[in-house]
Amino acid sequence: MSKNEGYEDLTEGKFVYWMNADKHVDRNQLGKIVEVCDDYDDGKLTVKFSTGKFEIDPRWLCASDIQVGAFVQVAGDSDEAIGEVKGMDEDDDTVIVEVKGENQKHKPKKLILCDVQPESLVFWTKADDDIPGGHLGVASHDLNDKGRVRVKFPNGTWRFKPSEMVRAHIQPLSYVQWTSHDEDIPIGEVGQVVGDMNDEGKVKVHFAKGTWRFKPEDLFLCEIQLGAFVKTELRSGEVGQVVGLKVEESGLRVHFMNGTFTLTMKDLELYRIQPGNYVHWKKHDSDIPEGSIGQAVRMRRGENRMSIIWPKGGWTIKPKQLSLCPVQKGQRVQWVKSNEDIAEGDIGQVMSIRYKDDDEDNGMEVYVNFRKDYFSFSPSSLKPLRLGADVINSVKATFKKFDKNGDGKLTEEELLAVLGKIGGDGGLSEDDCKTLFGSLDKDGNGKLTTDEFIQYVFGSSASTMKRMLADGFGLESVLGFKNDDGEQDDDDSENKPSSGQAVDGPTKPVTAESIEEIEGIGPETIVSRAEWATAMLSVGVCRQAALEGFDGCLADLKQEEDPALKYLAAELGGMGGTAGVEELRAAVGKVKHGTLELVDLSVPSAEVEAEIELAKKTGCDGLLFHLNKQDKPFSEAWSELTSKSAKLSAIEYEAMTKIGEENMEAVMKATSENPPMVSAMASLQRAREHCRREVQAIIFVDREKPCINGWNPRHASSALPKKWERATDFLDDPKLTIDGQNANDVDQGDVGDCYLLGGTAAIVRRRRSFVRTVFPAYDIQVGVYGVLFSMEGHYTYEIVDDYLPVNNSSKRVWAKSTSPQELWVSILEKAYFKLYKCVETCYGGHTPDAVHSFLSGVHGKYLLCPAYHKEPSVYFEKLKVAYEAGEVLTTDFWKPSKGKYADSWLGLIGNHSYSILEVKEAHGHQMLCIRNPHAQGEWKGPWSDKSEEWTDELREAFGVANKDEGVFWMAIEDFLEFVDDVYFNRTFGPAWKTASVYGHADKEIPRARAKRDYQARERHELSYKKGDEIESEEARNRWMSGKHLQSGQVGKFQRKKVEYQCKVVYKFVFSVQDVEENSPIILALMREDHKQWREYEKKTYNGKEINEAIQECPTCFFYALSRAGKTLHSREETKRLSWTPLEVRDCPCTLWLTCPGGRGQTWTLRGFVPHGSCSIVKHDCTYSDFLDACSHIF
Repeated sequence: MSKNEGYEDLTEGKFVYWMNADKHVDRNQLGKIVEVCDDYDDGKLTVKFSTGKFEIDPRWLCASDIQVGAFVQVAGDSDEAIGEVKGMDEDDDTVIVEVKGENQKHKPKKLILCDVQPESLVFWTKADDDIPGGHLGVASHDLNDKGRVRVKFPNGTWRFKPSEMVRAHIQPLSYVQWTSHDEDIPIGEVGQVVGDMNDEGKVKVHFAKGTWRFKPEDLFLCEIQLGAFVKTELRSGEVGQVVGLKVEESGLRVHFMNGTFTLTMKDLELYRIQPGNYVHWKKHDSDIPEGSIGQAVRMRRGENRMSIIWPKGGWTIKPKQLSLCPVQKGQRVQWVKSNEDIAEGDIGQVMSIRYKDDDEDNGMEVYVNFRKDYFSFSPSSLKPLRLGADVINSVKATFKKFDKNGDGKLTEEELLAVLGKIGGDGGLSEDDCKTLFGSLDKDGNGKLTTDEFIQYVFGSSASTMKRMLADGFGLESVLGFKNDDGEQDDDDSENKPSSGQAVDGPTKPVTAESIEEIEGIGPETIVSRAEWATAMLSVGVCRQAALEGFDGCLADLKQEEDPALKYLAAELGGMGGTAGVEELRAAVGKVKHGTLELVDLSVPSAEVEAEIELAKKTGCDGLLFHLNKQDKPFSEAWSELTSKSAKLSAIEYEAMTKIGEENMEAVMKATSENPPMVSAMASLQRAREHCRREVQAIIFVDREKPCINGWNPRHASSALPKKWERATDFLDDPKLTIDGQNANDVDQGDVGDCYLLGGTAAIVRRRRSFVRTVFPAYDIQVGVYGVLFSMEGHYTYEIVDDYLPVNNSSKRVWAKSTSPQELWVSILEKAYFKLYKCVETCYGGHTPDAVHSFLSGVHGKYLLCPAYHKEPSVYFEKLKVAYEAGEVLTTDFWKPSKGKYADSWLGLIGNHSYSILEVKEAHGHQMLCIRNPHAQGEWKGPWSDKSEEWTDELREAFGVANKDEGVFWMAIEDFLEFVDDVYFNRTFGPAWKTASVYGHADKEIPRARAKRDYQARERHELSYKKGDEIESEEARNRWMSGKHLQSGQVGKFQRKKVEYQCKVVYKFVFSVQDVEENSPIILALMREDHKQWREYEKKTYNGKEINEAIQECPTCFFYALSRAGKTLHSREETKRLSWTPLEVRDCPCTLWLTCPGGRGQTWTLRGFVPHGSCSIVKHDCTYSDFLDACSHIF
């Protein structure tokens, strides 16, 4: 292939933009190529600008979409007249356009390229005897003075307005597949459309073995076309661009950063950004102000950068640092407001970016064509509709199919025929159809047009009717659920990106129920053993758990006198510090002020009625959770209890047995219908007791190690251990901890689990009792350790031995402590691997998920919007509030595309998890203390350890140590140059109360409906048409196996190309009582962690086939609506945790949940309140109820 691949559009006479700038030519200035070179890798192109001729490196040139002969419209011109580009005025860089016989001059960015272009294949939107429905025509270069285009059809040539034509899916040079196959053209082979259309309406396609003619309807347009931006597992973390088709190999030629490769269609996937897309930069500067809308052009050759045309010029930006603009060119939108020109519900079409050189908001708005005129809007003021050209064409095609007289409209009888295609008992009756037709037929002429149909579907709130119409017209995907992330990149990273829930800021502080009860209670308040037990009992924590926390706190402090509240606030999952104290002030205040009577610690808990009642309540909740996990009916509750299969605490067991066998089933049923409210830490004690019992029962250990059968991670050679040895054999004096826990203990080894260890170091810094809590029992000499974890909000545990992976010198090769004799880091990592069944499933992950496995709670991310680059202190204050609220903070770094640190790492590691240990301001400097889990490798820029910025006064204020231990400080303004967001974990201490309901995902084999046509790329794949049904065993993972019901064929299909049918829908009502206004309320859906299923998919990484653990959960849909009907949460979820903050005024709120294809995996729906009470009650519902209630979401 020619070295010029990718530059075929840079030919003599072409209009181009220069993506650079100097004193002669402005950035983004339009020029014309007047001379080309033979080899673009070695030579330059000669380009004529208004200021002269210059030789330009082709990498810095981008071909304009406006070229001689193109049909265009002028942005902002309400006249729909079409013009033809005739040339360029080289004196002022304007484009000459002939409109209605007159030449006009316009700046190129004011011109909109028409959908119909010369030589394009088109359909007429109507039909008659000369041009029957489905006949394809070819647009000519002939545009007359009235703006009509000459189009050649098989039966003749006629002129049409461009608005009367629809661009065909197949175009010259398109990459296509034949919808059938034979010996010459096997399944999956890709060909290219070549030559003209003949008189029979067939197009010529070149395949590997020859060239044949086909009807357009027999060809499938490949998803990936020339110029497309793509990603592949073969080049993880890179974005490539398709530059050609190697027909003889049925492979696409793709430019990546380090060369051009031939790849099959099945190896490639479209990137989230495509050429022509409108984008925003996630940062900003004086060249690209906040809110600027850019347009993607091409991938920069030799670099993983995307060339973008911005309002002020062209710059190249790393793809990860770009976000898609909420609206795109050609997209149908609605204005969120209305006025006399634009009625509520009116639909417009985005035409172009609005450019006004003298305005501050230049390039920050888009022109939208509504029925009355063009108007400009900011993207945030527009509601995008999933109503693209493909959807419009689909509607028109359906209209044509049922339009008996070919007038482009449907009668009432014809509409009934459409809806009758749905089938089933849920279809519309004839009377209902007449009523609906009356609503659709706005002008009352007895005919339904496509415009009337679209206005009804997207402007109406009658959801059931809308869904019927969507099913009938093939628009089910348009009215479906919102997905969980939209924008997610695949990166070569141990710390894999996630769609972590983004929030505006830290949670609101907990407020007390009354001022009187907290008076005089603060961090220094001394609390006795009995006072602590009484306070904890009042919030639902059993006495034994409270006393263990109290005694552990004293041991850590190495004192015998009663501790201050600020230390106890770190016990039982508490955050410690000011935030932890605030959550406990009310409970301790009630004890101190005599509202609560002190517990007599000499009386056993089993003899105190209040403690037995508490144990019965928490025991019922624990038994319900157990029955749900084991998929046992209520009738087996007694046997599960008495056999001690349900691992309840001693006092819970005693309280539950008093219920009696004859009453147990009824009690469990009643409890499930009205779940008890318990402390968020209610399950801690039962996990502790059973963990200790198992550890104490082990008097010796057999050799145990995490399963590594089939171990084949990305870097297997560095992670596979040479051998396993007991800690007591290779250490002289092993201890769990030495001088307590410290974030600097953590030292990552050869396994790619920086997400786990970066998160662990952050926890240790923020939770002073963490190691003591998660290691409730161990015996160093025997070599056995119990480690606590949290799954679905309930504590569980793993038992592991001390056989650890070492090299030939008996040095630990996986995670270890920086203190040679310390074990807790190594044991914790091993237990985590065992929790998730093996090491492979833990290779790569998401830091907040790992933190959640220890602390429960909820997690998300604080997005870094462009405004924070202008005012870094605002983002710093957000992080400072989060830090002081006790949140666990982590982050990762990405190389900047632009600015003073462009293309520099300065000691940082990309795609790697870092702990944020401290957020501090002193002497006017806002700084973050950050730690690398490798315990070495630090920031080398300003404020690094040896930086000249540090004075003695500042070193003392920030505690700076001049040594490489992986800990460093960064100024907030430098920090923001390298990050996209900061991850947080919020936890719930003992004072938080929760009510939970438990359930299972659908167990039936789910059915999915295809959202679009698809042609198999290999013999193991399924081919299907839009609307076809596929039966699959699951609803997760990128590629799945299923049965195509129409053909009976079994094969693979892509999850993103189908929509699952929701057969079972759950409805709940969440209420709160006695909760103060402005108090934080959290609603969370916690699901079984799919990593524990130990399932893998084969992937190719750098040419090597690997097994990669499937971490996504099966798809579920989770909606929450406030009491006023406002949407609080509306997402398609594939993560183990989904949550939303609530206000008191939102409650009672209604929750809708459905989990198709979940194979019976368990879920827990939990509400959390800091005081008062809450409840979750299940209600019967139908799918129709759901559609009616959630109409405004569709």
